[in-house]
Amino acid sequence: MLFTVNFLLGYMSKDSARFRDCFVTVQDCEKPPQISILMPIYNCERFIREALLSVLAQQNATVEIIISDDASVDQSFIIALETVELWLKTHRKTHRIILRRGTQRLRRDHLHLLVDHASCDIVCQAHGDDVSHQLRAAYLLQCFSILDLKPTMVFVKPSLIGEDGRLLQGVGELPEHMELFPVSLEMIFRENNALIGATMAWKKSALSYFSQLSSKSVAFGHDRVMTFRAYLLGGCFVINAPLIRRRMHQSNWSKHTFFDPKEVPANFGGSLVRLSFFTAMKEDLEKSVKNGLIDGERLELLSESLENCLNLSAKELLNSSSTLTKAGYTVHWVKDN
Repeated sequence: MLFTVNFLLGYMSKDSARFRDCFVTVQDCEKPPQISILMPIYNCERFIREALLSVLAQQNATVEIIISDDASVDQSFIIALETVELWLKTHRKTHRIILRRGTQRLRRDHLHLLVDHASCDIVCQAHGDDVSHQLRAAYLLQCFSILDLKPTMVFVKPSLIGEDGRLLQGVGELPEHMELFPVSLEMIFRENNALIGATMAWKKSALSYFSQLSSKSVAFGHDRVMTFRAYLLGGCFVINAPLIRRRMHQSNWSKHTFFDPKEVPANFGGSLVRLSFFTAMKEDLEKSVKNGLIDGERLELLSESLENCLNLSAKELLNSSSTLTKAGYTVHWVKDN
């Protein structure tokens, strides 16, 4: 459901119930937006204000900003709502701003919901704990306009910051010259930390060739599978600009594991995830072959590399499962969402 509502300033945060499971446009823009920034938030009350302000401050681009809370149990949504309300009092109507408060946890299916509601063909993610450069949207639009490259997906180079915002790794300044570098198959298969959803932007129309990712692909695998799809289409790049400051803290998804590593072999969860997304990649490759996207030498290289990765992941998983069984654990395979 999509509602467009004109709010009296100062009333939004007092009537947050109307956002429940509804996408509500609290401000529209004078010109059609050029890019949709999707901000799925969950339990990030300490960081959401700074993250949202960095997105609202985008310059040299008309942006659609979709902020959606995934049934947080803290004050994330209220803080986001109050931040938007204050912004509307003091700034021009440059961007379209849409808010939603979910009542049921969707996890990774949350992103699919936001993509479906985005009106722009170019979309990117902005997590509720990261900080975007004010020119992030503008530079991404420049990248996707390079006709001879025909980008399908563009990653920005992240800098890492701590909980207090202090720079931990990378640089804060933009380079004098922007460059795009192609993403290699090795980067995708070897779990390159730069190729993550937080730094990703893509064209919906291009990736719509593939079916929506299902819950069969374990959470960490979705970004990798999407990257592989863009690679198959021949337009996957990284821009050499630190347009995101990625915050590292104990609640990061990247710090979560399936089990306590003190009790269970640490590589069990990792090998399970790898087997999941390599299996999904193989299905995508087979579909691409049937539709004539891949053939000849490229197909042979992709098939051989992917088969090697699948075999290695399967061996790792069996070894880890065997270790668990010998240690007295019972391994149950369940559908995860």
